Amino acid sequence: MLRSVMIILLVTSALSPILAQSKSSRSSKQLPHVKTIEGTLVKMENDWERVSLTKDTSTLDRILASDYVGTSPTGKVRNKEEQIAEAKRDTDQYTSATNSDMKVHIYGPDIAVVTGGYTEIGSDQHGKPFTRYSRWTDTYVKRKGLWQCVASQVTSISKVR
Repeated sequence: MLRSVMIILLVTSALSPILAQSKSSRSSKQLPHVKTIEGTLVKMENDWERVSLTKDTSTLDRILASDYVGTSPTGKVRNKEEQIAEAKRDTDQYTSATNSDMKVHIYGPDIAVVTGGYTEIGSDQHGKPFTRYSRWTDTYVKRKGLWQCVASQVTSISKVR
């Protein structure tokens, strides 16, 4: 029994550098692809946040999948059409809308989750100033060569008026 354990340890020790090198080579080959995905999704998230400033809901039409489901900070669940309609109804005036602390988690060539926060500064329809900070999680799927958000959840962290 001791002899078998010793043989296994020797073989494992001999193969470790080879396996490590092979794994390292695979990771470095995938790195450019990972960076491309990360860059694409971060840009999409920033485009989405800018909708508050620009009121350009065509951006949401491009980013949100037809089967999108989003949960707002108040717990309201919306599909794509409802999310776009809500953005059109938004009467708040924003002077700043920025994302922060974004992290892209890639789970395969066609699925990723992006987490982050946003800060929005502006005034409501009555002219009362606000600063809002929220955390969000967005799930993306790549279909027919295009990344789209299929699920989103936002949690309000603070609202200062």
